[in-house]
Amino acid sequence: MLAVTDLPTRFGAIFPRSRLLALTSALPVVVLPVLMLGFLVNPSWYEANLMVFAAVALLVGLPHGAVDLFLELGPSGVPQGRALVRQLLVYLLAVTATLATIIWYPVLGVGTFLAISAWHFGSGESAFNACRRGRVPRLAPAETVSYSAPLTVVPIVLWRDQVREFIDPLGGSGVTDALTGPAWVVAVVATAAMGYTVVRKAMRRHWTEIGELVLLWAAAVVLPPLALFSVYFALWHSPRHVIRTLPELPGNRGDLSRGHLFRGVLRYLAYTVPGTVGALAIFAALLVINNDTMFVNLHPATWAGALLAALTMPHALTILRYDLWLNRIR
Repeated sequence: MLAVTDLPTRFGAIFPRSRLLALTSALPVVVLPVLMLGFLVNPSWYEANLMVFAAVALLVGLPHGAVDLFLELGPSGVPQGRALVRQLLVYLLAVTATLATIIWYPVLGVGTFLAISAWHFGSGESAFNACRRGRVPRLAPAETVSYSAPLTVVPIVLWRDQVREFIDPLGGSGVTDALTGPAWVVAVVATAAMGYTVVRKAMRRHWTEIGELVLLWAAAVVLPPLALFSVYFALWHSPRHVIRTLPELPGNRGDLSRGHLFRGVLRYLAYTVPGTVGALAIFAALLVINNDTMFVNLHPATWAGALLAALTMPHALTILRYDLWLNRIR
């Protein structure tokens, strides 16, 4: 059985020889340029099918966050009852606080949601890059901001009208306009961070990572935000998140130490079923509830968006705790 401190290094040693890692790394890099070219040739098709993109992203990407309660976030080799109960309570508290803040303080709620989501996406890319090189993930603020900006603040700056269609129904009229100023400031900082990150990676000859980062920024300029996020969430973020958290799922350590990668992936997928089914059931219920019976008379689509944000927040905080723990044991 692997020692906890050996997990990231051993995991990185497995994946350079893995077809799964090669597929996970290559899939979005192939799909995004095709979508960008297609949008430039025929933008009307994409605009007519944006909700299809959103539905696919939800169905394919949602399961990756459904195993948070099973992740081993401490030094022991087996999950402990108290830790699971504490994690569940934190999850429920974060969901409740997010829903309440978005409903009653929309600018604060949506802004906080975007900020935490941005850190989650960016730190996930940074951590995956480290695992791909066989190193322990570490907090890298400049790299994190570089990867997160194309998915959060750049769309607000460059595609405000399209972003407004999704943010304003969630938080109320004027939320997008209120967030535009701060988004510009963060976008400027992120551009500088991106340049700094590219230079550092070039010095270390991390050409694949440079190519992915530049591609993500180019896609943020060319593709409508929902199309970009749908592809990123389903084909980029979610598979890479699964790969980097595989060792922390109870039962996977022994398989990974013996090189049984696909057995670990199948176990991970099995763990996602209860949470995914539960979340989809809640979404489906919200879509059929009559507007007149809704709490504070919010539209079901607004509740669906608020619930998605509420589920994202505790997931992002859970993974932040995981990353902080990895940094402590280095």
